[in-house]
Amino acid sequence: MASAFTTIVSNAMKSRAQIMELALAKAEVQERIYAGARSVKDRGFQWTRRAIALGVIGSVVFATMVAPYIWPDVQITVGLTEYKPGFWFLTEGRDAITWYTLPKGVVITPVFSHMIYAITGLFMGNQVSK
Repeated sequence: MASAFTTIVSNAMKSRAQIMELALAKAEVQERIYAGARSVKDRGFQWTRRAIALGVIGSVVFATMVAPYIWPDVQITVGLTEYKPGFWFLTEGRDAITWYTLPKGVVITPVFSHMIYAITGLFMGNQVSK
């Protein structure tokens, strides 16, 4: 009984270690891609990136703020990512999307939120930090 218990615990620890190694490898690759995109010196390319970023951010913000006034019967549904812990150390925790409905508006998913953060950081990050 004790050996089965220790085997389960060691497998859970190995699984967590593999997940962390993969996350670090992904972050390194993503950083190289972002650095390549930020290092382009062409002025036209920089203005194109900024125009795309402002267009996407403006459309998402515009849609969520103005749509309730144009279509008052539309409800706002917001999806938030929340962490659901596992059972002690035996099972892994997971991220789950919890949906909240507000009185009026449209759907704002975590994808929209992450898209705005990524576009703002990638396309305008080097200009904000100067």
